[in-house]
Amino acid sequence: MKNLIKKKKREKALRWGIRGGAHSATAPCVATCLFLGCGNMGSAIAESLLCLKKPLFKSLQILDPHPEKCTSLKKMGAKIIPSLKAVKIEADTVTMIAVKPQDVDPLLKQLRPHLHPQSLLISIAAGVTLKRLQKNSGHFRVVRVMPNTPALIQKGASAWIASSSVTAAQKKAVQRMLESFGIAIEVRREQDMDAVTALSGSGPAYVFYFLEALVQGAMKLGLSSDPAQKLAIQTLIGGSELALRQAKTLDDLIALRAKVTSKGGTTERAIAVFEKKQFKKIVGEALKAAFDRAQEL
Repeated sequence: MKNLIKKKKREKALRWGIRGGAHSATAPCVATCLFLGCGNMGSAIAESLLCLKKPLFKSLQILDPHPEKCTSLKKMGAKIIPSLKAVKIEADTVTMIAVKPQDVDPLLKQLRPHLHPQSLLISIAAGVTLKRLQKNSGHFRVVRVMPNTPALIQKGASAWIASSSVTAAQKKAVQRMLESFGIAIEVRREQDMDAVTALSGSGPAYVFYFLEALVQGAMKLGLSSDPAQKLAIQTLIGGSELALRQAKTLDDLIALRAKVTSKGGTTERAIAVFEKKQFKKIVGEALKAAFDRAQEL
């Protein structure tokens, strides 16, 4: 009987790469995913995982100080955990830190005695480094993720980086998790995460801000609010989709713009105003300000 139990533990460890074993993309789900925090982003990720046709996890559990926020996720199959005392983190558990940056450190210190040394700890808190995660949790297998709000509609753009202790199998699991609600890119240098925060993390707000400007500008030209907003939003959707399909490089993006910019036409006149007002410089300065703030957090 003891030999059988040991064999099962070895098989479980190998499936998760604990001893260096490979992890097949088609391997059955074996783990528990534990969410600590259930805000907008945490809820969006949890919902995406619960909606997968082929589940990545046998169980998805949530611990939040306001469990009433998790009602819809509970109906979808999530298990609501009352306290950390009820948490059981095993070798194949994935723990997702989904609280505000200022709440991460005290939470990690509370979580510390519960963490299995071979389990995986993921944080989606902006500005919280791998070193900080490791220091406050006493845990080495950590991953830092920067998602963005379009994850709410499965159109997210996430970047992530793992500590050197994370296994290849665990990295595959991270990639599959993040791809459940959009695209996911692994970066090689942690300093790139602050640039990602400035670009895609804060980026949706820039899109909304530009849409505001387009709608307000169109209204000043005589259009009413409703058609102006519909046309502006669809223009950004269509332009982005065209870029996604046809632009592989920056030069391709420039070429797409050139196709719309007929010599002596209306678009050329508009672009000239952008150039005169140094629109690209303004965007660059905005990204730098967001980048600097990310480093301060």
